[in-house]
Amino acid sequence: MTPAQVWQDFNTEEKLDIVKNDETTENHCAYLVVTVTALKTEQGLLRAVLEIYKPLDKPSDKAVIIVQEYAQRAQRDIVYDLVSKGYTVIIPDCSGIGENYRTEFPVGLEYGDISKAGDHIKKVCPTAKDTCQYLYTAIVRRAATFVIRELKISDIAVIGIGDGVEVAMQAAGCDHRFKALVCVNGAGYKEYLHINKYGDKRELEIDEQMMCWLTGVASVAYAKHISAPVMIAIPSNSDKADIDRLSNLLALLGDNHVSIVITPNSRSSVSQAAYQTIAKWLKGALSGKKLLKRPKTVLSVSDGVVYAEAQADRTKDIKDVYIYYSYGEYDHLVRNWKRADSVAISKTQFIAKLKIDQNKGPLFAFCDIIYKEGFCLSSAETYALLEDLDFKPDVEDSGRIVYEGSMGVASFIEESDKPILLKSGLTQAVTPIGLKGVKSEFGRLLNFDIGRYARQNKGKILQIDVYSDKDITLKIKLTVKGSKGKVEEYEAVSPMKASSGAFVSHKFEANDFKNSKLFSLEDWDSVKAICILNNDAIIGKILFI
Repeated sequence: MTPAQVWQDFNTEEKLDIVKNDETTENHCAYLVVTVTALKTEQGLLRAVLEIYKPLDKPSDKAVIIVQEYAQRAQRDIVYDLVSKGYTVIIPDCSGIGENYRTEFPVGLEYGDISKAGDHIKKVCPTAKDTCQYLYTAIVRRAATFVIRELKISDIAVIGIGDGVEVAMQAAGCDHRFKALVCVNGAGYKEYLHINKYGDKRELEIDEQMMCWLTGVASVAYAKHISAPVMIAIPSNSDKADIDRLSNLLALLGDNHVSIVITPNSRSSVSQAAYQTIAKWLKGALSGKKLLKRPKTVLSVSDGVVYAEAQADRTKDIKDVYIYYSYGEYDHLVRNWKRADSVAISKTQFIAKLKIDQNKGPLFAFCDIIYKEGFCLSSAETYALLEDLDFKPDVEDSGRIVYEGSMGVASFIEESDKPILLKSGLTQAVTPIGLKGVKSEFGRLLNFDIGRYARQNKGKILQIDVYSDKDITLKIKLTVKGSKGKVEEYEAVSPMKASSGAFVSHKFEANDFKNSKLFSLEDWDSVKAICILNNDAIIGKILFI
């Protein structure tokens, strides 16, 4: 079934049969919970719960429908922030994860409850209409009807988060009442996530069932039907979005206006800067303002040196332009993205020299254009093979020091269990006796730079210097890519007493780290990233001895 066939009988104008469940105030918002009829089926009525948050002190003429992750409720701090900016925010309980009130799935459609989804979340059973995604998209579309009919708001954006992006894209592709689409930590092509676009001989196995899924359920089947402007905000190393396939998605979206913001080296969260970009972009998109053109990155070689050129829209004043690049690794999950500062060669062109210490393998690059108004736009990634470039590699850094306090915070990324970091807690911290280090106030410290040192320090000891003003158990995870290409995590712990101000050295051998099956890490060669889980400690130095 094609998207048109899947949705040809769906009626957005049927009666909603609204029941008000709750009405109160919450965090300076007017809070309302209602139940509406999302679908009338032979099995019975699908009664969906909608949570509505509205500004208390002023009327709202713009609305945002958030499609939360299938098994995780949307961040309320994001909801409150959007309401403070004047939006009415609607959160449909698509998958039955509501707290006080839950969507009611009739007998025969119980699979809509994510805890009972079974194969319906990943297969046509037997048609595209017999999937969780169909039920969830129907709920989102009926939420739009509620907004237009009951709240009298016609300017509506839909924001998908994580796997909820699949539903948000489907809704925007079959319902043109949405004026903007935002994809957070998801960007289609979910079926291809564990198959590298480049350097991988494997292909997606497409049997009849998979073909039916890709034709009528997968978000990419709806991409070419999306007419609203699109914002894509993803971490570069995400396991829910493949940065390499953004170019494929852009081709499907065609002439549609698409903006991108990438959080480099992050696996699970988009940064505070990315969220600020989303908020700025959303305001412009729903106001019908002309949006900035997406920047572009071009690779070139001159006099044996590799350069990356960023081409930017100068309609608004630019503050900084950075080039992020990674080489030698096809798997986007474990790439180490380095940052290069650029210099202006014209009003719209900026160029940066890339330091590369090998001449074989892939090279990836994208640019970040940071505007003075407080937002950032990224280009889509560009790709080349190093062996096709006529350049002279730089001398490889054979040092042992992954990090020390004088390096600042540039090599770290801050992550949390939340998909969006509304605030940044990544800082250069100082111990009571004046020793410098790095600290994350809200989340975890992640560093991919360790990968380029690990392979040079076979058989050595990993030392991590830590300060804490209380007794803690230091928790360290290493991301490892084995010889068969499988990415795993190995963990080690080390108790420590509160320090008076000096760093305490924790020493680890490779076999101190264990995976989920309690197998020991054999050596450092395959280590790609290190993650310090403690947000109550200052890291002073990471090195091999």
